Amino acid sequence: SLRENEINYYNTYGDTLPVRKFYIAREDNEMEWSFLGEFDTVFNTDDADVCNGALSADKKRFFFSKCQKDDKGKRLCEIYMSKLEDDVWQIPERLPDVINASGYTSTMPSLGVSRQNADVLYFVTDRPGGRGGLDLWFSLYNPKDDSWKKSKTGGKQVNTIGDEITPYYDVTTRTLYYSSDGMIGYGGFDIYKRSRSEER
Repeated sequence: SLRENEINYYNTYGDTLPVRKFYIAREDNEMEWSFLGEFDTVFNTDDADVCNGALSADKKRFFFSKCQKDDKGKRLCEIYMSKLEDDVWQIPERLPDVINASGYTSTMPSLGVSRQNADVLYFVTDRPGGRGGLDLWFSLYNPKDDSWKKSKTGGKQVNTIGDEITPYYDVTTRTLYYSSDGMIGYGGFDIYKRSRSEER
């Protein structure tokens, strides 16, 4: 969220806007929540937006997007991951180039599982090799050497010449949900699903 404690007005062409950060709320009872402030400080920074958080199934790895402008003024996002060790979140690490292609955006991570029950990282990117705009790509995790395989596009069964965004993988039903504005729908972004693993 982009939160402030009081109302402020900004000139979006000249002023430096506050950055987006992760926050925590606790469910006290049904439909009632308490705001607890910022999520762990190892995620939030004062010089970049952090957003699109996703936990692994074992709740011990937290993936998120970190976005800021490059030297040319283009807003780029990269995906980071933090591990939970002894109940403490560790300093986030940038995922390798097979996921974060230099000069292109990689964002909106979501964790799924392959047919072999390996972790699959779904994400959104504008890198070359897609069908146009933002597309869904994925990478398989290899726990033996703690590495990610070369990313692959979701293919034309998922991606269009428009934009595909906000992937979410339901581990129970093994269904990938996402939004697209490149298919015939009701206008703008509509929600779609694909009920099988995406690995090749």
